[in-house]
Amino acid sequence: MKGMRVTGVSCIFQFDAVTGNQNFLGYYDDAGGSSFDLVNVNLPSASVGNGIYQGDKVRYHGYVLGSYTYSRATGGTNTVPSLEVTSMKAVGHHCS
Repeated sequence: MKGMRVTGVSCIFQFDAVTGNQNFLGYYDDAGGSSFDLVNVNLPSASVGNGIYQGDKVRYHGYVLGSYTYSRATGGTNTVPSLEVTSMKAVGHHCS
């Protein structure tokens, strides 16, 4: 799957000082609006994330990088798919 082009919608779960301004964790949404597993999304520059906030719903275009492992605040680790975004736009706010 590495290198595969993707277009998706994600509800941003974490986009803060911990993730930095070029990375966020989000719930991937299918076309019907159902939320699935977390994905790690890398932004090519901080400016791509301007005006985007934790809790926003975004539509993005990009490609699969592989997987990303991070430490959870509650202990342990989690491995999720990782994407590199080439473009992104907010399409909603305050998603759950």
